[in-house]
Amino acid sequence: MKILSLDLIAFGPFTNAALDLSAGCEGLHLIYGANEAGKSSALRALRQMLYGIPERSTDDFVHPHSKMRVGGRLRAANGTVLDVVRRKGRGHTLRTTDDRDVIDETALKAFLNGVEADFFEVMFGIGYDELVSGGREIVSGGGELGRLIFAAGSGVADLGAVIEGLQTEAGALFRPSGQKQKINEAVGRLRQCRNELKEAQLSGQEWARHDLALSEALRAKGEVETELAESQRTLSRLQRLREALPVIAERREALKALKRLTHAVLLPEGFAERRADALTSLRIAQNEQA
Repeated sequence: MKILSLDLIAFGPFTNAALDLSAGCEGLHLIYGANEAGKSSALRALRQMLYGIPERSTDDFVHPHSKMRVGGRLRAANGTVLDVVRRKGRGHTLRTTDDRDVIDETALKAFLNGVEADFFEVMFGIGYDELVSGGREIVSGGGELGRLIFAAGSGVADLGAVIEGLQTEAGALFRPSGQKQKINEAVGRLRQCRNELKEAQLSGQEWARHDLALSEALRAKGEVETELAESQRTLSRLQRLREALPVIAERREALKALKRLTHAVLLPEGFAERRADALTSLRIAQNEQA
């Protein structure tokens, strides 16, 4: 974005003044003047033309708040030109050059390419007061080269407050003798984990001793398992013998009965049938005799 003109219509000490900044390709313009000539007021006007006039503006010493106006012409990188007038108010403060119609703020934001007011003020809008404050910070920096370069190059005027804030934030993260800070807590947990890991680790000699004990235990386990299997086989045989004892007793009794019949005459095969036939023939003969 290129600023083609800044129109100080009614702002600070200015009335219908204008700065033509259109010359040059991109243009580096040097504006100079005596003390109290309005250089700081013009810089504030530029910032407030882009981002709005504060509710409690101190630039009303010539024009009342209701009459304050600052305008300008802007050109985007694609060549689009936007003419605006900014009035003081709570809403619809961006207007056309005739101060009749409202311009949507998004139209101006397209020219700003996402540059917010705070960033613009730090990087492009440092005034006299900010330079004085920054100079004091540089002097109080005690000659630290990095701090001086940072303060001068970045435009951070209140560098001491920034450093103090960073130190406070760092103190909340870590202190050499602290315990509740996040990094201290993490370091404590790390030490505890390392101690637990150390306790869990074994030396080579200790590991060899445990490995030998494991081998002995496995060998003893194998022997016990073999002995257990043999005992189970013996138990099974004894259980079968116990179940067979009644049958053995009956067999013994049967053998005793057979022994008493050792001298008995052995009848031929089929004797029962022949005896039955003989008895039948006998009855028939007896009937015939009767």
